[in-house]
Amino acid sequence: MSAFSEYISNYTNNKSVCILGFGREGKSTYSKLVQYCSPASITISDLNPIDREQNKLPDDVKLITGKEYQSSLDDFDIVFKSPGIVLEKHPNELKCEITSETQVFFSVFREQIIGITGTKGKSTVTSMIYHILKESGLDAYIAGNIGIPVFDIAEKLLSLLKGEKPVVPMTSELGPYQEIRKKKTTIYALLVSAGYLKPASDISAGMCRVAIPNKEVMQVYLTDICEKITTQSGDAESLMDVRTAFFSRDPNAFREHVERFLLESASYFDSSAEGFYHGLVLGMISFMRDVYVITSNRESGYGRFDIMLKPRAEHRDFPAVVIEVKAAKTEADDLDALAAEARRQIDEKNYAASLVAEGITDIMKFGIAFFAKRAAIAK
Repeated sequence: MSAFSEYISNYTNNKSVCILGFGREGKSTYSKLVQYCSPASITISDLNPIDREQNKLPDDVKLITGKEYQSSLDDFDIVFKSPGIVLEKHPNELKCEITSETQVFFSVFREQIIGITGTKGKSTVTSMIYHILKESGLDAYIAGNIGIPVFDIAEKLLSLLKGEKPVVPMTSELGPYQEIRKKKTTIYALLVSAGYLKPASDISAGMCRVAIPNKEVMQVYLTDICEKITTQSGDAESLMDVRTAFFSRDPNAFREHVERFLLESASYFDSSAEGFYHGLVLGMISFMRDVYVITSNRESGYGRFDIMLKPRAEHRDFPAVVIEVKAAKTEADDLDALAAEARRQIDEKNYAASLVAEGITDIMKFGIAFFAKRAAIAK
């Protein structure tokens, strides 16, 4: 048994454990509890509905959802809190022990961690240190708010430490990224002066073309800034979950994340037309432009596809994606049938023809149907 697995096993042994928040980090915590631990019980608590079957949760795992999801925290010995969850009570007012993946991770790997905290610039410094370490030939990982859940790299880190390689450095951002103020008269000048943008033309009449300066800054936009600007729910993990669902070819996971976004963010009156849903899907995948060339409403085959993702030349190991979007007119309409119709349309109109012409044969095709805040996907 490794140091990590032994620690978390002893820590949770015969304890009643609650996972507060079942996003990316909550799911990571659950997988490690099942893999290594023998707690007295496991409960998952989240504001949003949790699909037991889809998440392969056995009957002995209790689920608490809805507005009262934090009302019974004192019923547990240990509560693993996800970063996006704001406690309704101060931890000092609770009898349970509030912890997190980060806190447990630090207890095991304190000597291998570089922790970054502060008011501004945490993501920039974290990414900079990471790239310096990688360019120096060291095995470094970004974990936490702008990387992967720390539990997901624990075993990988230990396997490296057991070999002949040097001690593995670790960068981990602590705390939320500061909100960007959206004042149009100053924001672009601020981003240029800070190095997040560069001028791409001369200034004329107070206007100037700008561009992202390099791949490192592009990664900061993709992994942090875009999430904060585009998500209304406060769950900064949601867009990265969408990205993971695409890369793992999991249409059910994608549907779950779309519905969650609709439930938390979209007005019922907004979510009524096909154009709205087309824009929603396009927006949720737009931050994957580092891997894909994303186009919309272009001619291919015998018509115009809704959305196409073509892998860039350096990422041809990823599949291309063609998406057709439809909106139901009434609640009585069969969303699964409508999604299947959208999927058939991709083949009938040969929307993938332009991809095949470029020699791309690994192509995923999705028909997506919406009504209000529900979605169905046919693959």
